[in-house]
Amino acid sequence: MLSEKERDLLEGAVYGLLSSFDPLDALEAVPIRALFTSEEYNQIRSTRNRQSRISTFFRFYVRKDGISLVPLREYFAHSTQYFLADLLSGIVHVEDEPSPSHCQPLTHPRILHALSETMVPPRVKNHVRRQALVKKLCAKLVSLAKLDSFWLVIDGIAGSGKTSLIVDVLRDCPHLLSLYFSDIVWIRDQCDVKSRLSSLYCHAKVMVTPPESLERFGEDPEVIKLDVAKCIAAMPFPLVIIDEIYLEDSVRWFDSLNCRIVATTSNRGLFHSAANQVEHFSLDSKNQFSFEETRAMFAECRPTPTTSLLNNIVAESGGNPALIAKMKEISRNRTDRLQRCLQLLKDSSLHRLRCSTSYPSPSMCEAVAKMTTMLSEGERKCLESLTKYPPDASFSLADAASTMPIDVCGRESEVDRALEQLEIFVDCNLLEEIETRSEQIEEHYRYQMSPVIHKYLRNRLESNREPEDGSPSVPDSPMSSTFSWLGWTGIVSAVIAGVAYVGFRRGRKVR
Repeated sequence: MLSEKERDLLEGAVYGLLSSFDPLDALEAVPIRALFTSEEYNQIRSTRNRQSRISTFFRFYVRKDGISLVPLREYFAHSTQYFLADLLSGIVHVEDEPSPSHCQPLTHPRILHALSETMVPPRVKNHVRRQALVKKLCAKLVSLAKLDSFWLVIDGIAGSGKTSLIVDVLRDCPHLLSLYFSDIVWIRDQCDVKSRLSSLYCHAKVMVTPPESLERFGEDPEVIKLDVAKCIAAMPFPLVIIDEIYLEDSVRWFDSLNCRIVATTSNRGLFHSAANQVEHFSLDSKNQFSFEETRAMFAECRPTPTTSLLNNIVAESGGNPALIAKMKEISRNRTDRLQRCLQLLKDSSLHRLRCSTSYPSPSMCEAVAKMTTMLSEGERKCLESLTKYPPDASFSLADAASTMPIDVCGRESEVDRALEQLEIFVDCNLLEEIETRSEQIEEHYRYQMSPVIHKYLRNRLESNREPEDGSPSVPDSPMSSTFSWLGWTGIVSAVIAGVAYVGFRRGRKVR
């Protein structure tokens, strides 16, 4: 295999290779042809486009025993492609970092074409590049590329930027599609009820089947699965991306395809049912928008937001990218309107921060509500009880056991039942688990709730709370006021009529 230094040189030369290199020409050279087996040679030549040929060529090349870049450098020098030879020698470098003006790096046209063909979403309008996370996720994918099948699960709370992150990785890391994977298959799941799964399976078949081969097909999930598996197997080194998984049935169906899958979800517990290797990439509280990224989001606000205002936004929103993007849209780049948005956040009025953005939910209330749909009524009450702890403070297992309304049966203890509940909430990303150095089981982990989830639950509790003093409610409309007045008038009239009737009866007796 290539050494780490030569692998870095090859990854740095990707832009030049995408522009000027075709493996079909290289395979005509005897020294290059001799590096590959007949099966590998035929697979490279039969690949449908140059982008995929480059990926297939280097996928085989970098895994050869004792291989180096010397044969390629000699080939490029012999074919007068001196620029590529210099790139692979490290003599010249391609600049791939963002400019000082923070402009977004341009995606190579061939990569852009490959992504557009498979309907990979574009960057969001109010986009902030998260360079450290992009590099970290890219490195994770490279380390898994040698496996024939895996799950890489990007999990986090609603609005944490999971989809946006994988889109950035595909656009900003051209070596992924040039050296490690040949094809991208993008499937948008979003099924939260089992009745819609048949449509998802049909959608998956459409996304992997070449247009000229599409025809009418049945709705049997097993038949569709077989067709999808055949199409994926025909691709040299595909990467399947499934966006927004909500159901365990989806996990089981795609897991049986035995391929390389990246999935985004807010419920990582679904993937306990997967048979293939599962790796997690969690967007926890440390991987939300930082102060600098929040400042970049509001860079166009006038007058320039103060440091105090931005710090308060990060604290109250937990750095949630989707929520911060909605605040930008509502504020219209006006700092006074942004301060009003912050006040709504402090009042836990998430439902009032409602607007249309690239994020599918109009407000974060709908998005968080979707995260809680899998909970039972008892689990929901336990979660709501934990809102007594503010989002900027953590609590222990012992604290949770004394707070949650838990029913204990038989030999169970409150601590055991509390731990079961907390594990459910952690799997659903409704709570974050923080490991401590304590050796006591009740203090070994501490738990913390995201500000967005905390505000949603507090708002839900307040809206469901009945008046505590027992006073009659104030009429809600003029019509109800009218009916109330008519009711009192009727009562008074009945009393007067009763008194008159009694007086009349007494008068007759006197006579």
